[in-house]
Amino acid sequence: MSELQTTTTVNVIQMSADQITATYLTLPGNQPVAYGNFATWWQGTQIVPWEQGIINPTATPSSNTQVGTLVMAGAFEITPTIVGWGVGPGIENVVATCSLPSPNDQPVVFEPELKITAVTTDSVICSYRMPVGCDPGGYGHSVGLWPGLVARYTTPPIAMTSVTGNSSEGSAVMSAQLERGATYTAGYIAGREQTCLAATARLAL
Repeated sequence: MSELQTTTTVNVIQMSADQITATYLTLPGNQPVAYGNFATWWQGTQIVPWEQGIINPTATPSSNTQVGTLVMAGAFEITPTIVGWGVGPGIENVVATCSLPSPNDQPVVFEPELKITAVTTDSVICSYRMPVGCDPGGYGHSVGLWPGLVARYTTPPIAMTSVTGNSSEGSAVMSAQLERGATYTAGYIAGREQTCLAATARLAL
């Protein structure tokens, strides 16, 4: 069994008193504009304040390419500041973050993670890690499995399971009949729509 992981990243490359410039990298096949991807920020915290929701204006990509740069305008006079990237239009879709503890500190980047931890003749077991405080069960997250080298945004998975836990870290088990010699890709879906893919893990049997 071999594994290759891909994930979603947002990284602040410049911050001034009135704007933040950030780069983003999403998964192969993502269409950030069509699927409602966005960036936003919160001040006075180093973790996403999930209960507050989206309280500041969002910045949205200008094209459907999986990588790009965004500029967020605002009054950035309070530290720490955290930037979040959503793979869908809501707070429940925020999967990647970049925290700036103070103007002189290096950004602290968090990327969502999906790993395949075990495979049996009829199941695939995955572990996942989302931003601190995220409620995957409450937000309708799930994990799917596709044949081939990538997770598909519009093709239904051959296996799927809901994430039922309320912790930002946990595990999920999918029932699936796998063929030896084949390649599969598991994908973490951070929302109720299949297009909210956040991270993947490839499995070669």
